[in-house]
Parts: sequence; structure tokens; C-alpha cells
Amino acid sequence: MVSLASCEAKYMSIAEATKEMIYLRSFCTSMGVTQPKQSTIYCDNQGALTRETSKQHHRTKHIDVHFHFIRQQTEIDYEYIETQNNLADIFAKFLSKISHSKAIHQLQIEGVC
Repeated sequence: MVSLASCEAKYMSIAEATKEMIYLRSFCTSMGVTQPKQSTIYCDNQGALTRETSKQHHRTKHIDVHFHFIRQQTEIDYEYIETQNNLADIFAKFLSKISHSKAIHQLQIEGVC
């Protein structure tokens, strides 16, 4: 998919993560693993989270309809995470040495990298 803005890209990423979460929850249930009431997907883009909860379509008409299914999910919660606390950034962004070291420590992969 092509996105013209980072907010749109994050929104599309949330939709893809939601599909994966739905599958994983279904898989775990079929294996007899009990599920918490809701699973949580974290995002560091407040604009994407606002679009997820927004019922106003005038700003999101250009985004394909199949991404908007996330608005109807009741078993998944979406929460904002500040960029400095987002551990996934180590896999997607160039980080300063301090941020990189902090993420390595929090992921408990020190000495591996």
C-alpha cells in the first residue's frame, strides 16, 4: 500500500496488527488458552489512534474501507505509547546510542547484539 502521510501509514499498520491479533486470539482459543478480556495494541502516533476512534469520515474518505474495520473491534484496545518508551522503534528507526542501549536492556537481549 502507498501512503502519503505517516499518520495514514500508522493507521494502516494498526489495521494489519489488528488482523494478526484477531488471528492469534482465535488460535489461542482453539488451543484452549484462555484470553484476557481485551488485547492491547500500542501506537506512538496519536493521529492514527484518533482516526481509529473517529466517526468523522471527511478526513479519512481516501483511506480504503477495509482498513476501517478496526473501529468495530471490541476485543482489542488501542493505546498511545510515547516514542521514547516504544520498544519497537529499535527495529524500525535509527536511534541514538542511549535510546538503542535502553531498548536493548528493556528487551533483555544484551550481549546478543
